[in-house]
Amino acid sequence: MLKNYLVASIRSLRKHFSYSAINIVGIGLGLATCILLSVWINHELSYDHFHKNANLIYRGSLEYSFGGQTAKTSVSPSALLPVLRKNFAEVENGVRIYNPSRWNPYILKTNDKLFQEKKFYYADSTFFQVFSFNLIKGNPDKALTEPNSLVLTQSSAKKYFGSEDVIGKTITINNKTEYKITGLMEDVPSNSMIQFDFLGSFSSLEASKNQIWWSANYQTFLLLAPHADVNKLKENTTALVKKKELASEVTGKGDYVVYNFTPLTDIYLKSEVDEPEVVGSIQYVYIFSAIALLVLVIACINYISLATAKASGRAKEVGVRKVAGAVRSQLFIQFISESLLVTLLGFCFAFALAQLTLPLFNSLTGKSFIYTDLFNVTFLATCLIAWLLIAFIAGAYPALILSAFRPASVLKGNFNNSGKGVWLRQSLVVFQFSVSIILMVGTAVIVKQVDYIQNKRLGYDKENIIILPLDRKTRDVYDQLKTEFERSGKVVNMGRSTEVPTAFSAVSPSSLIAD
Repeated sequence: MLKNYLVASIRSLRKHFSYSAINIVGIGLGLATCILLSVWINHELSYDHFHKNANLIYRGSLEYSFGGQTAKTSVSPSALLPVLRKNFAEVENGVRIYNPSRWNPYILKTNDKLFQEKKFYYADSTFFQVFSFNLIKGNPDKALTEPNSLVLTQSSAKKYFGSEDVIGKTITINNKTEYKITGLMEDVPSNSMIQFDFLGSFSSLEASKNQIWWSANYQTFLLLAPHADVNKLKENTTALVKKKELASEVTGKGDYVVYNFTPLTDIYLKSEVDEPEVVGSIQYVYIFSAIALLVLVIACINYISLATAKASGRAKEVGVRKVAGAVRSQLFIQFISESLLVTLLGFCFAFALAQLTLPLFNSLTGKSFIYTDLFNVTFLATCLIAWLLIAFIAGAYPALILSAFRPASVLKGNFNNSGKGVWLRQSLVVFQFSVSIILMVGTAVIVKQVDYIQNKRLGYDKENIIILPLDRKTRDVYDQLKTEFERSGKVVNMGRSTEVPTAFSAVSPSSLIAD
């Protein structure tokens, strides 16, 4: 029976080739858009979920109010972690993370290779106990124990050492300190909020030697026990802080110091503070989910409208089948089978189109999706369920209409589309065009805003300008350096500033700007 339905469906598609092609392309275009948006949405929602204990990791961050000025931050003092581990049993483990290179890039040197790096992090020796980053070589419990220890990612190791074994080798940091490589790890996943290329031991910093409360520069992540009450921990932490010397400074009316504990998996999409890393927004996830759903609805409406419009052309076919003994349920299954075949071909076309347009989609979103992201088991299973639902939802109404034709009226030539069917089709078309207009207007506004950002006169000529970090050593010889640059004939002018015009930060590195 199933074979007969399949053969009949294929014959119908071949007989009504143009109609079938329009349906397949229409559904395919809508599904291709949904597939690409779904990949992006799934990636955004997956941030930091790959960690084994992701649901137990929280970030402790400082919130304060002094002199009427209130601020929530993403950082905390170096003293927070050791104090919490000492006083609260529910804090099973923790790690402090610090990235000074984002303000003033580090200069790394090995052999004849010299690079400027902005992703040089420091972390406690417990880093690989709290997070589930994969260490390929080295001991995860000891790799970051000793001062001046360094863990490299695979990409960084290849960049500096090629295919050589990096364990035991050294890299010179900022022309003064040698770090010994004690570990090699896989590259940081793209869906990790923490993005680094180098990981130095926290014990290399002066901050590791003192418990300071008034220097909040570090991200502190806590691994809590499964039974931990986060709200209670917040209350206890606030009470504990009041007993420290910090409390003596909080004397003004309304002044306070508290610590917030944010789930790791909420930071990327739901953060309400200034983050050291680029983060997303849950609002964008909602918006693009709605767009994907609307595009899919438009594609289904297009299928329903074409199927009902084609109903009169298939009326005699239904009449002959019923005279030959076919019952309504059999005809319904037959037309649903056609819908399944059309949507299946539409899915095949959509996947092919999504693969072709993936590089363009990556350039638009700033992501680095690969073809395998379209074919992982979970995503394909979701698409299988979506195929069955779409085929049934889009094909159910046309199947009901077509299978309900009365053979006597049809064969006598008295068949006419019902007013109800025409009204529904017109309503669907109006809805389809309304949504399409809204999406097109929204797209036009976004394109105009992007064009404004790209072409707005910024008050300076951004072409042929080179920005270099200005460290203490360079500042001491700035005048000589400027003279030499200008003497070369390749530099028209040169100046220095405490900030780069396009990248202001709370901590101001000096910059050298050459034109």
